[in-house]
Amino acid sequence: MSKSCILDMKQIEKRFGGVNALRGVDLQIFEGEVHGIVGENGAGKSTLMKILGRQMKENKGSISFKGELINDLSPWEVQSHGIVTVHQDLNIIGSINIGQNILLGNPPTKSLGLLNWKAGYPKAKKALELVSNSLNIEHSAGDLSAAQCQLVILARALVQNPQVLILDEPTARLGLEETEQLFGLLKILKQKKVTIIYISHRLEEIYKVCDRVTVLRDGLKVLTADISEIPKEELVRQMIGRKIEQLVTKRKAEKGPKVVEVRNLTYGAAVKNLSFSVKAGELVGLVGAVGAGKSEVLQLLFGAEHPNRGEILIGSENKFIRNPSDALQAGIAYVPENRSDEGLVLDFAVRENLTLVSLSSFSKLGFIKRKKEQEKAVELIKRLQIKTPDSNTSVKSLSGGNQQKVVLGKWLAGVQKVFLLDEVTAGIDVGAKFEIYEFVGDLTEAGAAIILATSDIQEAMGLCDRLLIMHRGTIVTELIPQNTTREEVLMNMMGGGVHNEVQSG
Repeated sequence: MSKSCILDMKQIEKRFGGVNALRGVDLQIFEGEVHGIVGENGAGKSTLMKILGRQMKENKGSISFKGELINDLSPWEVQSHGIVTVHQDLNIIGSINIGQNILLGNPPTKSLGLLNWKAGYPKAKKALELVSNSLNIEHSAGDLSAAQCQLVILARALVQNPQVLILDEPTARLGLEETEQLFGLLKILKQKKVTIIYISHRLEEIYKVCDRVTVLRDGLKVLTADISEIPKEELVRQMIGRKIEQLVTKRKAEKGPKVVEVRNLTYGAAVKNLSFSVKAGELVGLVGAVGAGKSEVLQLLFGAEHPNRGEILIGSENKFIRNPSDALQAGIAYVPENRSDEGLVLDFAVRENLTLVSLSSFSKLGFIKRKKEQEKAVELIKRLQIKTPDSNTSVKSLSGGNQQKVVLGKWLAGVQKVFLLDEVTAGIDVGAKFEIYEFVGDLTEAGAAIILATSDIQEAMGLCDRLLIMHRGTIVTELIPQNTTREEVLMNMMGGGVHNEVQSG
């Protein structure tokens, strides 16, 4: 029995000035399948999906949905046809409740066009229950975490009864339990003949949930295959155009003296009585699921939050960290999880972002030495292989991987010796991940102390010297990567291991 093609995109071309973002891309999607779209940042995945959702117009090509051309439809009309996209952006309105946020795509009205939120609450509640067992539609959206915002946005898509659901990096902010619930939801939707387009950089997810996969590279479609017929190594090679023997490489850096010491650190319910230390040239992983307390630990170390009790001592002089200013003076660099909102000034140029935290090095009497600043920016662009037309390009126009390189690069203009990295490769393609891993290895060999907060077990085991496994605000155990297994790490992350507070050093 032949499968029915529900979406047919033919010879799609898209140009931005002189840049060909898409070059004659063909994509056929079968009804009821889960179809993965993979490729490096800048390969054309998001552009192709925006064209499908009609947020963007193609320069050439045709798009058919159930045999009907939809090129001339508006975004609203395409959505009304049942093609719904869940974007990476957390477009939540914090001043209204969860139910109202879910209903924003098609708000219920009464006579004279007045909004009637309560009429839609039963439908919103039903959609929310499919993605979360803990959220209440009447709670304020302003109190939600990033992971909870992602679930609300997913519920907003489900309330529209999609026939085609486009998911763009849906698990980037989700924990283990939320991710498994999402996978269960995908099975239910598939049974209902809902077609799902699944965009992700997490290859293990592609192999777990997808029936077929399409690879885009440099604006071209290079492959479509059944997921069962293409090994992971071959998929990676097709994505990046070259073979990578090992995606995660650990450096053997000589360990120096202790430069970070945390004593009995406590911060509300998020962090409970933590003690550990890190040496120069050492890469220590804080490994845990979303909500385990990893991010809060890094915020405390950087002075962005204040502990209820405990001490943070940095360097040979045991400097106390009370605020970000103390952290900067002590040589601490911080790369936050949310690079767009907390790590970059999106309206600034690449040059301005790269030199932002070290402006005193490029200024005199309050005036910035532009030539010196420009020279440093160009040096960092070359060193980190940041793909940008020039240093004056707006940073918001860069791909996610290149934006992350800018976030990292701005700390290299100073003399930082302690690096706090929070989910540093989340939402970044395989090629960019490999480049960032190499960069992190260079830092450890240069004697930097690095604390990597991550939920990626493969990344943690491949990069780190030691793993401090966190669960519900505590370090439950310390593991050495070469002496443990992925299963043991996962068990402890989920709270299934032996809970012992660990004092590491």
